[in-house]
Amino acid sequence: MEINSLSQIKDIMERFNIAPNKGFGQNFLIDKGVLEKIADAAQIDKNTDVLEIGPGMGALTDRLCSRAKKVVCIEIDGGMLPVLDYTLCDHDNVEIINGDVLDKKVREAAVSRLDTPFSISANLPYYITTPIIMAFLEGGYNLSSMTLMMQKEVAERICADPGSKSYGILTVCMNYYADVKILFTISPECFYPRPKVESMLIRISKLEKPRINVKDENMFFKVVKASFAMRRKTLVNNLSGAFKMPKSEVCAVLERCGIPTDIRGERLTLEQYGVLSDEIFSKTVE
Repeated sequence: MEINSLSQIKDIMERFNIAPNKGFGQNFLIDKGVLEKIADAAQIDKNTDVLEIGPGMGALTDRLCSRAKKVVCIEIDGGMLPVLDYTLCDHDNVEIINGDVLDKKVREAAVSRLDTPFSISANLPYYITTPIIMAFLEGGYNLSSMTLMMQKEVAERICADPGSKSYGILTVCMNYYADVKILFTISPECFYPRPKVESMLIRISKLEKPRINVKDENMFFKVVKASFAMRRKTLVNNLSGAFKMPKSEVCAVLERCGIPTDIRGERLTLEQYGVLSDEIFSKTVE
């Protein structure tokens, strides 16, 4: 069933005696043009398997099924299962898994049903956007790309430039694993119920290997997280506290890396973080 309007959404809710669940961040797309643009942006065809996170009533799922080889959906809201059976009854290439995508067993069950490499499509609630993205980037899955709708603020943070207020841990981690591109903005009027903020659609294309080589990934991410622990503090102060090193030693490390000692973490590029983490790792194994 092609869902294209608010009246259809309300008819379905009345039929199944349901309402949008705020706890699950449910805001249903009701704009046909936007739904088509999102489905097209996924860049999928009959040779592509897709994992959709949070299909809701199936408005986007219907369009993905028409384009893809197979679609596997993870839906946390058990009340949506009969709705999806109803709206997707015309498709034989879709499977619904009821569970939480943040549960590793649920993710692996879904991925096991897909041919790889697969694509991900999702409308992500604000409060779990980052954990979901990182779970798939760090999980070792044979993933090709993610086409994700999210709160505009989070999308801008993912795509921020060094030195900007939005630049942070998520930005650095995303640059490490993938190419990221903002595709377009989606108005609150395109949803029911209307969210209070604008959304953005972004495309994350996973790299075959991380963008930079580092001696130890755990150390790299530890350094990145420590650098942003307290944004108002300098890099020296943050690293000194995280690694229990005298500030004089941290300054010496930064100087060897060609990094100013009065700099803050948000001004370092991905490459500088790589050099810095390698230097700290070498010092810790001396």
